[in-house]
Amino acid sequence: MERVHVLALMAVVLSWAVAACSPAGKPSLKPTPGDIVPEQIGRTGWLRAAELEHFAGDSLFKYINGAAEMYHKYDFVGVTVAKYVRDDNTITADLYFFEGPDQAFGMYTTLRPDEPDTASLGVESFSFGFNLVFVKGSHLVNVYTYDDFEGAIPAVRSVATVLERWLPGTSEKPRMFGLFPERGRVAFTEKIFAEGFLGRGFLTEVHTVEYAVGDERLRLFIAPDPAGKKFGRWLDVADVKPDAMPGWKGEVFGANKSLRIVDDYHGEIVVGWRSGKLVGIVGYTPAYRGAFVNWAKSFE
Repeated sequence: MERVHVLALMAVVLSWAVAACSPAGKPSLKPTPGDIVPEQIGRTGWLRAAELEHFAGDSLFKYINGAAEMYHKYDFVGVTVAKYVRDDNTITADLYFFEGPDQAFGMYTTLRPDEPDTASLGVESFSFGFNLVFVKGSHLVNVYTYDDFEGAIPAVRSVATVLERWLPGTSEKPRMFGLFPERGRVAFTEKIFAEGFLGRGFLTEVHTVEYAVGDERLRLFIAPDPAGKKFGRWLDVADVKPDAMPGWKGEVFGANKSLRIVDDYHGEIVVGWRSGKLVGIVGYTPAYRGAFVNWAKSFE
């Protein structure tokens, strides 16, 4: 029978592939099957089953089937599955490893609910039902149980807390998010699109944040674009060319380095190229022009 678990069904399946221990007994960033997963969870009585499962590369399809394609878009490396048992109950930890922290956080942002029940672990975390999901460094972790026993939710949190302490890597968000203004930022809206931002396949590595302006919402975005190739491709397919924005020429983006697009679904979009970055705003109105220009000018 094909194996299916709750996160695959909800597009919230995650975890970490294991790292080797250093001579000092601390985990390193190198993913290897096995030994780093702690054998017990403090003095809680939860003990790790002897057998661990490992899935690397394309074999991820054997574990989560249809959801695997999205993980690969974010440079998935491998996953280790550890089970902790006590009495007749089991808590499972899926531990996924990615090429880097940006990819792990990016995958996490595709899974995070719009209004997450936060859990204060790692870079970010959320819980739902008998599941707790967090991201730290290059690892994305889901801890969950199918057994409805007394104290199940605290037990899942205990396992997740121990794993978070064992894992190496940063608990800070990717540096690109530090380039966004703080004022008006809506919490838990940072996202990374591996590809296909706004439905355009060539828009890769796009970092976005949402902002609240009164009752309205807008989105700012940045993507690395050292040679301006992404901007050039967008310019080629845009319905509205730079000469539709004569007042912007030379102001911040320079001649022919900005364009305005009216999208049936996303509304008005202004995008420009500056200092090796593609920068833009979704939901643009003239009232936002000054703030957007000042933000773009900060990229020297």
